[in-house]
This record gives sequence, C-alpha cells and structure tokens, in this order.
Amino acid sequence: MPNLTLSLLEGVYAIHRFPANANVPESVFTSPFYAVMRTKEELSLVVPETVKLQADRTESDWVCFKVEANLDLGLVGILAELANVLASVQVAIFALSSYNTDYFLVKKAKAEIAKQALVTAGYRILLTRTE
Repeated sequence: MPNLTLSLLEGVYAIHRFPANANVPESVFTSPFYAVMRTKEELSLVVPETVKLQADRTESDWVCFKVEANLDLGLVGILAELANVLASVQVAIFALSSYNTDYFLVKKAKAEIAKQALVTAGYRILLTRTE
C-alpha cells in the first residue's frame, strides 16, 4: 500500500465522548471537519479543538492525516498497513473513514515520529491543508 499520498489537515483536534442519548451540539456543524459516531453506548465526536464542548470525556492534542485518494470500498488493508507502520514506532492511531477515503489521528506529540515512519515506509506526505 505504500506510494499513497497523505496530507496533514490544518489544526489540532479533540475527541469527545458523550452519553448515547446526547444531542450533537450545534457548534459542531459549523466546523470545516467533524466526525460523529453514535452507538447504543455513546456519542463520539471529533472536532477541531477550537470547538469548545462540555463532554463526559475529552482527549485533546490530536492531528489528523488524510489518505489523498478516493478509495474503492472493496480495497483491503489500507488502514491496517498504516496502523502497522505506526505501531512499529509506538504511535497509536484513532481511525476514521468516509465513503471516499480514510483519515487517522495521532497525538500531536507523536506527529513528527509518525511522519518520519510513513515517509520511510514509502508514503508521500503533503503540506498541511484545510479540509
């Protein structure tokens, strides 16, 4: 899977956990990038840290990488390969997928280690971009 191009989205992100029955705060919808996941156990939101939310739990200081390709839904192993590269240098990821492509977040403190490992593994990384 190397030879894919990745970009680093602009900004720093937070991952929030709310009760399952919580409403998605309106401020989320004005963000240029956000992810919403609801299960019977929780509501999870990923938003820029500039969007201030009062959640049960919050993990801040994440940066977000985007796979710069429209990926066929039948492709196998894209995130697994990225995760393996980053696991080899002790970098944890928080993965997200859209219909078109994959995203993954890493802690800001580990971003340079992640970039170096990905480039060494054959991935190209573009400059920071706005989503």
